[in-house]
Amino acid sequence: MVESYSLAQIAFQRIAEDVAVLTYRAEQKTQCGAVSVPSPARVTSMYVNRGGRWLNVLYQQTPIGGK
Repeated sequence: MVESYSLAQIAFQRIAEDVAVLTYRAEQKTQCGAVSVPSPARVTSMYVNRGGRWLNVLYQQTPIGGK
C-alpha cells in the first residue's frame, strides 16, 4: 500500500542517441506486505530505445542514511 510518494532532485542525461539515464530522490511511505519500503532513497533508471520504444533496462534504488 502506498500512502505517500514524492520525487525531488530529478536529473535526466542522454548517454547516447538511444540511451538515457534518469536519477532522482524518492521519499515514500509504502508497505509491501508487512515490510516497509526504505525511504528516502536515491534511484537510477536507464532506458534504451529499441525499435522506437523506450524500455527500462535498469532500475536501482539505494536507501539514504543509516535506516
